[in-house]
Amino acid sequence: MIAAGSSDDPGSDEPVYGEYQPYDGHENQKIDLNTEGRWLALKILWSDYRSFTLTGLDLDIKTTGGR
Repeated sequence: MIAAGSSDDPGSDEPVYGEYQPYDGHENQKIDLNTEGRWLALKILWSDYRSFTLTGLDLDIKTTGGR
C-alpha cells in the first residue's frame, strides 16, 4: 500500500497524506498518485513477513504554481 503526501514547510509541518492505494508488483507496473505541495513524500505500508526492496522510482511532476 502506498500513499502520497506533501508539506509546504518540512521543518515545521508533517506531510499530509492521501489514502493508501493498493499495489502488487506482480499484477501492476505502475500506480498513479496525485498530491500538491512544495515537499513531496511517500509512505509505504508493507505487511508481509518477507523483506521489501524498492529498486526504482519514476516521477512525472507538473508545475502548477510559481513565484
